[in-house]
Amino acid sequence: MTLPVLEVTDLSVDLRSTAGPVHAVRGLDLTVARGEVLGVVGESGSGKTVTMLALLGLLADGADVRGSVRLNGQELLGPPRSQLRLLRGAKVGMIFQDRRRLSIR
Repeated sequence: MTLPVLEVTDLSVDLRSTAGPVHAVRGLDLTVARGEVLGVVGESGSGKTVTMLALLGLLADGADVRGSVRLNGQELLGPPRSQLRLLRGAKVGMIFQDRRRLSIR
């Protein structure tokens, strides 16, 4: 069996706000195999951008991110930001603004 390129298991993200925690993502699971393309669509405020920022380790320090995110078998939640910086651009990236998409090589 081939290892998935991207495997997200039980991803949850809580953000701080003045009104209390915001549950931006709850229990997301997804798998992307080599050669597959993933499109993430949804209503405004549904958590698309927060999800992708969490995958890349780009959320503010106050964000509570739980679950597992594996890129080619390597866990992305937990390693130091310096280690994640080595992957960004070389192995994974995100195009912001109107053309938001996650690019995995």
